[in-house]
Amino acid sequence: MIIMKYIRYILLIALGVMSSCNFLDVEPNVNGKVRTGEMSEPQDVLNGAYREMGRTSYYGRNTYVFGDVGTDNIVVRSSGGRFNDNYFNTKNSRTSESVDDTYDISNQMGQIYRVLNHANTLIHTAGITDDIKGQSLALRAFLNFDLVRFYGDVPLVTEPSSDLNEVVASKPTNNTAAEIYAQIEKDLTEAKGLITNTSSFKFTLNAVYGLETRVFLTRALEDTNVDKNTYLQKVIDSYNMITGVSVMEAGDYIKYFNNKESAETLFEVIIAGAQSRGSDDLGALYIRSGYGAYTCSPDFYSLFSNDDVRQGVFYLENGLFYINKFAESEGVVGLHSPKVLRYSEAVLNAAEAQALLGNTADAITLTDMIRSKRYTTGTAPVSTGLIDDVLAERRLELCFEGHRMFDLRRNNMDMNLINSDGTARAPKANIPARDQQFYFPIPQNELNVNSNLKQINGYE
Repeated sequence: MIIMKYIRYILLIALGVMSSCNFLDVEPNVNGKVRTGEMSEPQDVLNGAYREMGRTSYYGRNTYVFGDVGTDNIVVRSSGGRFNDNYFNTKNSRTSESVDDTYDISNQMGQIYRVLNHANTLIHTAGITDDIKGQSLALRAFLNFDLVRFYGDVPLVTEPSSDLNEVVASKPTNNTAAEIYAQIEKDLTEAKGLITNTSSFKFTLNAVYGLETRVFLTRALEDTNVDKNTYLQKVIDSYNMITGVSVMEAGDYIKYFNNKESAETLFEVIIAGAQSRGSDDLGALYIRSGYGAYTCSPDFYSLFSNDDVRQGVFYLENGLFYINKFAESEGVVGLHSPKVLRYSEAVLNAAEAQALLGNTADAITLTDMIRSKRYTTGTAPVSTGLIDDVLAERRLELCFEGHRMFDLRRNNMDMNLINSDGTARAPKANIPARDQQFYFPIPQNELNVNSNLKQINGYE
């Protein structure tokens, strides 16, 4: 695939053919400099992989945007923006974010495979430490899960590559989602026996268990090849293995998203001030002083009570609710280090599983772990332990962090979409459950260079 021409460059660095480049940081937040005397080369490559996750095309912006823009959380300002194919749910294989060959800015799928080659390189490198191998396995599982949840049946790549001609000639075919999930679970199981790292800037044992809650919940509700209840129980079991972390207090919620490393965080991708892409940073898309292209839906805003601290992520002007959740970091306006795996998400994953299993008392306990720390005065809403109540809390807690589209799809729910003035959104005011627009097309430029690769999810 065309993505591999970029991977080739990465692998040459990984093998030591080139001198270290600035995105292969030993410490990802140290101004792009490698401290060669402190860490071995495999650690440089691993840190490079983590840093590459922060590219604008991936967790630096697009992955969060793809999961929320186009859902009932968001309305477009009159000026709109580059993600209007997502917003209007008219995605196709030739949308700008799919065709544009600028990988740092646009092509999420290409960037995932680029990072995947880092992980594969390390997994197949002899003599690396158990911890580095464990982190690499966990990272590979994470990347493959992003591929399968966004795109579905895509090529499963487990070997590193350094030669473009070799990759183009191989023309990999689509693997099934079941095959990809089998590899994800295998990698996560092996990773748990190897990881010793405890910094949330990288994969930890807690992060692996947190990722498992997300993977197992998705499989339980979307994969007909597995037993639903068995996988719902696996969500709960993995959640129960997470230790030493806690739900953040009400007073910490707003500042949490502008800071780094917290007892709430299981895994975050560090994006330092020197790595800012300016107007292409995540926050710049939403804040009033940036593009302000997409704002909070008035209907969604109305769900936040006045004593809910989460209401504080919005800024109201001229009837528009601008989103300030990712307003700044390190004094850089619009910059954000994404909290990719949060403990609160794991709690809500477990609550969803308990509700679906009919364990309402346990679902209430878990939901109240969040609600009890989100209100400044009065009493938090009473939890019912029913699935609709859990999903409502999830929508408030995780808004604009890239979850809404997947939450709706997973639970077989449709979307009713409006404009900022309350009128029905055109051309599509309703997106039926499991519609193709809940998935993403394989980019056209990948299809152009690989005749074996097939378009899926109704985008054929």
